[in-house]
Amino acid sequence: MKTVATILICFCAFGFTYVSNISWQGENGEVPENFQKLVNRKLVKHFKVESIILKKSDRELMSANKQKTTPYYNVYNEKEELLAHFVFNITDACSFGGCAVPGKQKSSGIFHDKIYYYVILNTDYTVQDIKVLEHESSYGMEIGTRYWLKQFFNTKPGNYKLGDNIDGISGATVSVQAMIDDLNGLTHLQ
Repeated sequence: MKTVATILICFCAFGFTYVSNISWQGENGEVPENFQKLVNRKLVKHFKVESIILKKSDRELMSANKQKTTPYYNVYNEKEELLAHFVFNITDACSFGGCAVPGKQKSSGIFHDKIYYYVILNTDYTVQDIKVLEHESSYGMEIGTRYWLKQFFNTKPGNYKLGDNIDGISGATVSVQAMIDDLNGLTHLQ
């Protein structure tokens, strides 16, 4: 019990503050319900301000394969100052028995697994943070590691190329390429 009290005192004494109020303005249906609490916790940890407001932008992103649009949010502090841009996205990856082929039906025997992730972009549209929330496949899990994702930090999406400015992961080529293609689609924000 003394340890818990000591930790709480240290925590309060050093003035750590985290987001206590998250307000999603606009429809929040784009972030699936099962991820909303997790995303809120991640935003609390990331921004470290009293409260944030996520306002759905009136613009949408076109995916790299031009098959879907993705809404995004502008992130504001309590003074309505723009802090960042927030994108929650889902992309296809490889699965056991075959690789993801957009448009393929389950009856073909090829399933594509999903990668659920978010990106926080600075106001100048450089990548501030990326977090893979879930990767359905048993292959390519390494794309969710901080070690691999940090190569995108402080760069602008649009010109990522496997083997050129982005390192691959042995055994996860399809998942890596899926993430690169999706992140390159974020250029439509700028």
